[in-house]
Amino acid sequence: MYDLIIRTASIIDGTGNPAFAGDVGIIGERIAGLGAHLEGETHSEIDASGWVIAPGFIDAHTHDDLMVLRRAVAPPKVHQGITTLVIGNCGFGMAPMVPAYGEAMKMASAAVLGEDDQPWNWPTMGAFLETLRSMALGQNVRALLGHNALRVAVMGFEPRAATAQELATQEALVAEAMQAGAVGMSLGLMYTPGMYTPSPELIRLARVVARYSGVVTSHMRGEGDHLLDSLDEMLTLAEQAEVAVHISHLKVTGRTNWGSISNALERIENARARGLSITADMYPYTAGSTTMTQLMPPWALEGGMKHMLKRLHDPAVQHQITQDFINGIPGWENQVGALGWERISLSSMQREEHRAL
Repeated sequence: MYDLIIRTASIIDGTGNPAFAGDVGIIGERIAGLGAHLEGETHSEIDASGWVIAPGFIDAHTHDDLMVLRRAVAPPKVHQGITTLVIGNCGFGMAPMVPAYGEAMKMASAAVLGEDDQPWNWPTMGAFLETLRSMALGQNVRALLGHNALRVAVMGFEPRAATAQELATQEALVAEAMQAGAVGMSLGLMYTPGMYTPSPELIRLARVVARYSGVVTSHMRGEGDHLLDSLDEMLTLAEQAEVAVHISHLKVTGRTNWGSISNALERIENARARGLSITADMYPYTAGSTTMTQLMPPWALEGGMKHMLKRLHDPAVQHQITQDFINGIPGWENQVGALGWERISLSSMQREEHRAL
């Protein structure tokens, strides 16, 4: 006997097959029957004519790390039928964390993950995942290892390539994360310190992810003037590391680059035809969201947020940044130059006196 039968719904089973009309039988908390017309008695029945039944949706690109940790349940997601959250995107993450850089990493992540006045005490990804497992979560959570957090834990915000020992330490931490249950590693190559990482270093780390059949997701280095070069870097990584690569929020920014998205899609299709495992997601709207630091030239960001804020008090630094906005810097994706101030909006300000901005 079923506890519940949902009748005559349009059923999407998650396999990619077309929807079909049928019934779903439930016993306890599990689906126990599925078919065009289920026979048998039931305690309760719902007529779902005109409605759709589907598996819970997976939100594959979230920055819900802190929200899940502090609140356990994400009602806005559950109300939309989202039953699984993937956290740790764009290189941001809360582990691994070392005390020396804990506050700096929290400050660097605040605009994406949110403000947090509690310590981050997870020396490994495994420790962080154990904390989540100990909670009564309101949805399934799968975590990516944030490359920026990984790099900061080993070498801070240093604007250089890793030494052989530093890279070996990072490889060990990637292996630990994958063994502990991470589904892969995310890159945030437009953010510090990810932007300082050379491609060969990324390929080494990606090979560790591949050993555990994980995925590398990427907020690429450039999404405007350098979109195609940045995409080629990820295609090379996929090929040389033999790893599945997912491009996060594939888009093109800047009026002068409009149309190049077609070239990007063609390259992805060609790579897939060669046998590479490449996928991408895309915004359903014509705006992006990021931290305000992404407007700054890379040299202004060296050392982390506190060093940047200290520099900004220097009139000479202010003048140089203004000139860089106007003239650009070779190799730098100048968001202000590409978009214009009129297309940039500030979505939130901490201080009341700045809210008018």
